[in-house]
Amino acid sequence: MCEPVCPWEAIVPEEDVPAALQEDIELNATTAKQRSAFEVPGSERIEAIRRPPSSE
Repeated sequence: MCEPVCPWEAIVPEEDVPAALQEDIELNATTAKQRSAFEVPGSERIEAIRRPPSSE
């Protein structure tokens, strides 16, 4: 079964973000403000780094 990119359960108010993910709040804000500074890889790049699925 495929999972959506961001399942609705993952969307929580900032004050409810788990401690292990707190650093991501600032990173997400930075990427939103500086979107042009980030490169989105094309399909060729994605295929080049694709790994086989884990057995886990």
